[in-house]
Amino acid sequence: MYPLRASYINGWLKYFGDYGAKLSEVRDLLIRDLQTTPNAEFPNFNGTVIFYTDYKSDYAIFAAIFIFVGFFVAEFTSIGFVFVLLKMLESRKESFSVMTYKLHRQLTVALGVQLLTPFLFIILPVTYGIIRTYWQDITAEQGRLIIDFIELYGASNSLVTLYFIKPYRTFLITKFKPILRLLTCGNYGNGSQEVVKIQPAETTLASEVINGDFNERKRSIIPVIK
Repeated sequence: MYPLRASYINGWLKYFGDYGAKLSEVRDLLIRDLQTTPNAEFPNFNGTVIFYTDYKSDYAIFAAIFIFVGFFVAEFTSIGFVFVLLKMLESRKESFSVMTYKLHRQLTVALGVQLLTPFLFIILPVTYGIIRTYWQDITAEQGRLIIDFIELYGASNSLVTLYFIKPYRTFLITKFKPILRLLTCGNYGNGSQEVVKIQPAETTLASEVINGDFNERKRSIIPVIK
């Protein structure tokens, strides 16, 4: 699947990228645009990555529509399937044990949360940035905030996995409890651990000896042997 996906993405980037400005033309285009803007600050080209695109061109608009419509359709379709799976799981609840049903439901909810993270941390911030760019009302602080949200996407996926998978969650709790006890001077993080005592099942012979029925059974067997 990876070669097909890579060819698909790179193909569209190549198609739309051919109509953008060449790297050698970026500096000249920026200088030309700044000359028409009063009191515009000339950017520092030394060690700075500069992205230039004509976002009002037909190709840029078509690319934005194609990408964002595809993202929104895929996102809402995937989340819709999660609700369908939860409904199907509820309808077949009686055919599962309590632990199996709980595990399936937990993993399905985790899948839904992971599908929601790209919408919250990528699609919404980028959409907000594009709208503010068209209005020419976006600031540098807002741009940095958008980048911060995008960078949180990977961390959010990891946190979802660590929370919903019980072995990971239990391991983290055991590691954070000493830190919590230290920070709160022992007021928190001292929860008692539950100890489950498992009694071995008694054999029939052992139970008969304890209950005094062994001698009676022995007397009933001896005449048969004779």
